[in-house]
Order: sequence, then structure tokens, then C-alpha cells
Amino acid sequence: MDQPFSSKVSLKPLPRSRRSMPPSHPPKRQDVLSVFSTFLDISPETAALWVPDHRLRRSAQILLAEDLTKRAGADGLARALLSQWQRQPCPGLTRLHLIAYLQESCYWAAWKVCESRPATRSQLTDLFQAGIVKVDVILTKFNVELGFGLDSYAFNSFKNTIRHELNRRELSSANCSSDWSLLRHTGRESLGTALRHANHPDAEIDRYVLAWLSYQRLYVPADASRTRRLSGPDAATWDLIAQDFNRQRPLHLPPSSPAAEAADIARWMRLCAEALRAYRPRFVSIDAPRTDLEGTAEPLAIPTESAFDAVQRQEEREYAEAINRVLCLALDGLDPPKRRLLDLYHGEELGQKQIAQQIGKDQGTVSRQLTRCRGELVVALAKWSQEKLNISLTCEVLKRLEAVVDEWLCEHYGQTRCWQQESASE
Repeated sequence: MDQPFSSKVSLKPLPRSRRSMPPSHPPKRQDVLSVFSTFLDISPETAALWVPDHRLRRSAQILLAEDLTKRAGADGLARALLSQWQRQPCPGLTRLHLIAYLQESCYWAAWKVCESRPATRSQLTDLFQAGIVKVDVILTKFNVELGFGLDSYAFNSFKNTIRHELNRRELSSANCSSDWSLLRHTGRESLGTALRHANHPDAEIDRYVLAWLSYQRLYVPADASRTRRLSGPDAATWDLIAQDFNRQRPLHLPPSSPAAEAADIARWMRLCAEALRAYRPRFVSIDAPRTDLEGTAEPLAIPTESAFDAVQRQEEREYAEAINRVLCLALDGLDPPKRRLLDLYHGEELGQKQIAQQIGKDQGTVSRQLTRCRGELVVALAKWSQEKLNISLTCEVLKRLEAVVDEWLCEHYGQTRCWQQESASE
């Protein structure tokens, strides 16, 4: 049975906007299970809603079944989880529970900052993400022994972080990209998406993109160090761009498409820049799960996806499934001793010192062997990325692949633990 939502989770003092909450704000989570298993989904075009993670919900149910956390409520469970995470920080279920718990604190901190400054809904989503990415800093610095509320501490910390980020952006506004710089540094797919989002007809989009390609080819800034503040092509360059467009027009556009003059091309490019600045991709909280929401217990409306969103989501699912297959095969191919190490560390969540005592080796040896095990999985994923996706294996790419492997290990073994616990309870 779900536990009642603890009154300690409410923010004090409440922002003025929360006292008269408009419909676009996310509804307050009413039970402890939701507090520790849902993430915010914020889109500039629709009301915010809560996205449930069924794996976290099952994990929270197991935690609440214990007498200690049952009596403590949401605030007590958060403190217990944080104490556990601070003893052994790792990107596992404990961290995800805490991030879910702090979603409201971060949202209202972002809203409080936006409330005192001219801000748009799109800026709110950006500022929310600027805060939530610093969650590990908050979890590390919070002192559980002092007895303060984690949500209140996080609210103030998020607010300071977001204000710092907003001030940084405002201070650098003098160096922000001009429309002409933005057009030079965007991609064809991004431009097409922004124009579709601005409801331009397909015929216009084809014309604008072809003109933009001519702009890309012929407008080369003389001073590469000032590309963020380009002033735009001169009259002679606009004429060359228009000539290039008219040469390409019969090859790429229908015969009925008219020729264009330099003034037409310049106007189209301004429309493209306007569409790029107005477009904001659909934002989902950084730790929000990407799972099918059908059958969820949360009675929240799901906004209608565009065709582009649906295709993008399908591609993400296919990519995640492919990574899962590659890493499962690599994990199955490890030697039994290496598999045992990973089972103890990620599956049973033992520390390196505990593992060392269990297998009769020193802690340093266990640490090095765990690093080698993870390295073999990273090599398998890197090889697949290079062969199937044609990705160049730079240092940055390898760091990203290491993070993907770490996240996959936590999720893979987390699911295994949940299944084992559910089987044992049955």
C-alpha cells in the first residue's frame, strides 16, 4: 500500500507562483512511491507531467516494506538513501531514487529564478536542466547528521546554481552568436527540423534549405576568430549566393519553383535564423526513464507526439537495444572470475573491501580487476561503434562509452536484483 506523502517534503517558504499555481505546473506528487520513482517531463508547448519508472517503483516498494523506512516517510527514506549513497557513491538505483526525490526542489528553484526575471517557458526547461545536472554536488555536500531537510537544502542549492548559470549567460550575451553565425554553425537536419516546427510548408523548406546550402558554400568569414559575431554577407556575396541558388534550382526543386534574387535569399536566411532560435527540442529531465507509459498508475495526460518525435524516440529505443545486445554478449564472454567480480560489485552491491575479504585478495587487486572488467566491455562497445556506426574513437568518445558502460551495468544488475527480490517475495 502506498504511504502518505510526508509534509516535510513541501518547500519552505513557498514561491509566490506556487500559491496560485497555473495549470502548466506539474501536479504535486501525493504518495511516497511517486516521489521516489517519477521524473519531470517538461516541454515548452505543453504542461509539465510526471514520467514513472516502473523499475524504481518496484525498488521503492521493497524499501517501504522495511519497518524503518515505513515509519520514516519520504524525508526519512531520502536521508537513509543519502547516507547509503555517501558511503559508496555510484550511479545506481540509490542515486536515481534521490534524483527523483529532488525533481520538485529543482523545478521550483528554476521557477523562482525565472519569476524575478523576464523568462520564457523554454528558459525554464534550460534552467531546470542546469540545476539538475549538479545533483551529485548537492548529494555530496549535504550533511545528514545536522538534521536539516534535504529538499530545503537542495532548493537553495539549486537556486544558487541556476542563478550563477543565468548570470554567466547574461554576462556572455555580448559575445553570443549573430543570426549569420548561427546559420553557419547549424546543420541541415537541425535547420529542417526547426522549419518544420515553425510550420513552414514542405516546398518552402526545400527552397530555404537549398538557399542555405549556397550560403554555406559562398559566405566564408575573412576573420575566423570572430565567427560568433558575423555581420552578414555584403551585397556582392548575396548576388553570388543568389546565382548559385538559381544554378542549383533546376536540379533539386520542381520546375515550377521560381528564380530568386539576392533580397529573397537574404529574407529567407533571416526566416531560417528566426526558426532556429524559436525551436526548442522536447525536454525530458536528464534522468527520466524512456519506457512505455501504458498501464502506469499515474493518471497524467500524455501530450501528442509529432511524427518527428515518434521517429526520434524509435531510433533511441533501437540504439539502446543494440547497445544492450552488444554488452550482454560481452558480459557473457568474460571469464567466470571476472563475471563473479561484477556480480559481487554490481549485483550484490558489495564494496571493494568486502569483495577482497570474500575472495581472499587485497583491495587494490580487486579495484584493478574491476577496472579491467569494465575495460573489456568498453572495448567491445567501442569496436561495435567503430564498425557499425563509423564513429572515430577519440578520447572524448571513449570517455562517453565508459559512462555508457557504467550506466548499463547499474541498470542491468539493478533489474536482476529487482527480479530476484520479486521472486523471493512471491
